[in-house]
Amino acid sequence: MDVDQAYRVLVGICLVLAGGVVLAAGGAWAVLEAGLFPPFLGFPAWVRWSVGAGLLVLLAASYPAHRAAGGAVAVTDAATALQAFQTRVITAMAMREFVGMAGAVLILLSRDLLVGGTLAGLAVLSILLALPRREDLREAVRRAG
Repeated sequence: MDVDQAYRVLVGICLVLAGGVVLAAGGAWAVLEAGLFPPFLGFPAWVRWSVGAGLLVLLAASYPAHRAAGGAVAVTDAATALQAFQTRVITAMAMREFVGMAGAVLILLSRDLLVGGTLAGLAVLSILLALPRREDLREAVRRAG
């Protein structure tokens, strides 16, 4: 098992998730600005803000989920340590990407760049700030044995 290769793959996955959110949110806004897709759901402001608040809670929950995910696997060797580490990272990143994609959908459906764009931007920022560290992966594998 090559820890450096596993690390590169994991970081690559995270960057692709962040890039997908950027493309989805930017694409949604560009499609609206070009007049190619008129928003058909004019959500009232209280609905947009409520959805945004709920999604922010989900974004915040990705941090404790990161610590909890992968804990069901009994870490007995380096391979299971790597698997648990990858599960934690990908679970949290998927939650963050979901928030960003939901922000892009909110832009598209209600033409609300403030709420949807903020959600997408915070999700991307959260993904980038929480990228796995090579040292953490090495330490997890080293502790396992």
